[in-house]
Amino acid sequence: MSDSYPRVDDASTERPIPLRYQADEEFRPSSSLLNLGTALLNPRIERGDIAEPEEDAPLKEIPLGRRERERLMRRREILLTARRLFAANGYTGTTLDEVARLTEFSKPTLYQYFRNKDHLYFTILEEGLADMRGILDKESHAERSMGDNLRAIVLLLLIYFRKNTDFFLMLRQYRDQPRPGDAGDMQNATRDGWERFHQRLAALLGRGVRRGDFARYDLNQLASILFEAVGVYTLAFQKPDELRSAREMADELMNLFFYGILQR
Repeated sequence: MSDSYPRVDDASTERPIPLRYQADEEFRPSSSLLNLGTALLNPRIERGDIAEPEEDAPLKEIPLGRRERERLMRRREILLTARRLFAANGYTGTTLDEVARLTEFSKPTLYQYFRNKDHLYFTILEEGLADMRGILDKESHAERSMGDNLRAIVLLLLIYFRKNTDFFLMLRQYRDQPRPGDAGDMQNATRDGWERFHQRLAALLGRGVRRGDFARYDLNQLASILFEAVGVYTLAFQKPDELRSAREMADELMNLFFYGILQR
């Protein structure tokens, strides 16, 4: 990827790295994660990969009128259709005419929700990045080891990208070939959203260094390596005969990240 990553100051420690990492096999993602602001974009999370909300901790729902429900459903359909097109054809190869044709909405209807193609494109990226930051925020717990915090985050990112592969492909395309500067504030907001995610991931690694869980390395490089590894696992097992559980992939990725490929 051609992005220059934002910098986060390294942390130092005199305590040693633990001898080996043991994942928390009983880890269950926070039920509040299932209520992220852009949940309408995501297919239903399959039972087995991610826990359903606990009965004693129901999600709060705000009743919506019929018109508002219809408006949200139309917006959702526009976003999902555009996301598929952007992922397959890139920004320049996607047109609002094609979005309108596939959704069977008129272009004036599209303009009720999005001012132009840039607005639609960057809305998809910004809402996905907000979900990614939400995963970092909701699965970073002081009472867990930093290794288990990282495993929880990697697991949920793998699940999220598997369920939202079109968004992940869009994000990769955007980072490889950012839109020209004519997008103005929208592009700035998306760039800032990515930088906030990267900085939070690097800061989480920094807490692990300060606690003595991790050895001292460049935090920005570590965050980049970890995120790129998640991306490799996301794309490597997309065929039906290659599908593996997210938990299996998270455990394997964590072992590689912490120990490499040397026999121990």
